[in-house]
Amino acid sequence: MSTLFYVLGVLLLLLAPLLPGLLELYQKTDIAALGIDRLHTGNANVFAANYRSRVTALDSDLASKDWNARFTELQSEIRPTVTEEILAQGSLRIPAGFNCLQEVYCHGDVSTGMGVVLRSVLADGDLNLGEDSSILRWAGAPRINVAAGGALFGRVVAEQMLCIDGPVSFQRIQAPTILLGREGQMAARPSSAPAQGQEVDICSLPNILFYNAAMRRVVVAGDFTLPEHSLLRGNLVVRGHLHIGDGCYIDGSIKAAGMVYLGSKVTITGSVISDQSVVCQGDCRIAGPIVADRQLSIAAGSVLGKPDAPSSLSAQFVMLKLPLVVHGTVWARTRGKVLSL
Repeated sequence: MSTLFYVLGVLLLLLAPLLPGLLELYQKTDIAALGIDRLHTGNANVFAANYRSRVTALDSDLASKDWNARFTELQSEIRPTVTEEILAQGSLRIPAGFNCLQEVYCHGDVSTGMGVVLRSVLADGDLNLGEDSSILRWAGAPRINVAAGGALFGRVVAEQMLCIDGPVSFQRIQAPTILLGREGQMAARPSSAPAQGQEVDICSLPNILFYNAAMRRVVVAGDFTLPEHSLLRGNLVVRGHLHIGDGCYIDGSIKAAGMVYLGSKVTITGSVISDQSVVCQGDCRIAGPIVADRQLSIAAGSVLGKPDAPSSLSAQFVMLKLPLVVHGTVWARTRGKVLSL
């Protein structure tokens, strides 16, 4: 009898983990799609939008405090720190050296002195960050100006324009127009059409593995080099490394399993994708997304994306050299840097 109880006990232990699955097969209670929490959507501006909704619902009397006077009172401290939420009307000036460890909202412009640390900030007017200032979580404003030496952690989103005057570090920045460097406006001006050299027939490339005539898409085995000042119409996929010479014009997209190297003054109407890294020399024009699994390096004078068609740049590490113009989003999954020449 004891042996029977022992066997039954072992069977129960074996069947117990399977019981929820067996019940689900019989009742089928979890056949509906799971709900998605929109508070954690991939939209870069989601935090600022949610905070704006919260501020709008608050009593207007909460924003009646004179925070400019309060900052003046605290300025005598060695390292002044504000641990309460800041709700301000009009313009707000945060003196140098302050730490603001809660959200900052201002109905007008926000300007900071040197070395200010902001946890998160939302401005209805312009946001002007002084030298060596930091954003720890997120920032949102119609127009954002960042001085040299800043550290932009989290998400920094400008509804109209984001201007970065000098070297900074960042993680995710977004705006219809991102001007890197004071000379960025010069790079943003329309350039003359590049001189198109001899057209390379995409059907006649060496080591072709596959060709789709309808999509004008070709897959090439091994490494491939497109000679300088060449014109290529179509979409190119390379199983190895891809080298695009100076002055080339590609009416389409390119993708490589290896590294992608773009010479200077290259124009690409589509996207650039690499399973490794992308290195882009100066004065290039790339209309589509640029995605690299490891590192993305863009030299000075380039324009990425279009005002009417924002693009995306994404890589583990992103390095951008001043001056530069981006229309859209730059996402450094680990670390991003804006470098001077």
